[in-house]
Amino acid sequence: MANSYLPGTDTGRMQWLNNFAAKLPNYKDVLALTDATIKLYQDDAENFTYLVSGIENFRKYTKQATAYKNLLRSGSRKKDSLGTPPQAPETPVLPKPAVPDIFGRVTKTVQVIKNSDGYNEAIGKDLGIAVEDSAKNKTDLKPVLRYDIIAGQPNIMWKKQGMQGIHIYADRGDGKGYSFLATDTKPNYLDNHPLPPAGQAALWKYKAIYINKDEETGQMSDEMVVSVSGKL
Repeated sequence: MANSYLPGTDTGRMQWLNNFAAKLPNYKDVLALTDATIKLYQDDAENFTYLVSGIENFRKYTKQATAYKNLLRSGSRKKDSLGTPPQAPETPVLPKPAVPDIFGRVTKTVQVIKNSDGYNEAIGKDLGIAVEDSAKNKTDLKPVLRYDIIAGQPNIMWKKQGMQGIHIYADRGDGKGYSFLATDTKPNYLDNHPLPPAGQAALWKYKAIYINKDEETGQMSDEMVVSVSGKL
């Protein structure tokens, strides 16, 4: 399962890791960290930065060199001269090889840090590891439901507010009350339940609650009532 404090991109993780490694020494004593642990993540940050930055630099160079090559080969109506060819980026000094699985390893270390007697929220924010708790604290969040009608069917509109998705419950006005309708992780949700018989109408009611890490969290939404009619 992903950790919400870790960015999803390599560039984001590079920046996160550099901050984490740079600030670990500040909490060596309060978190009872060893010199070996601190050095490990400093080496990790150096290696990951070397590769991510290098890949990005060569990607930019490849794009520029390809454009220059195409101009050299076929010319352009807009340009009469080639100009200076792009220069390949310099390769920095290769760092000492690191141990595989940086972020698998760092998540375990983060858990040890959070279980430390010296850990607090301020340290977590400084190290960039407290963000994952924010979703757990959203106990007051509740979805706000709206709707429009598409081809006679209710289209349930909602906003994610940083959550994974929602569980939707529906009451078809048949005396059975509310029952689970769907899990929706990408707004919006089109309810394709069969409409009433032609010429008849019904009131369908909906409620929803947010989910985070596949578990319901926050508060149930206010009830939304939608009038539907059978197609003639």
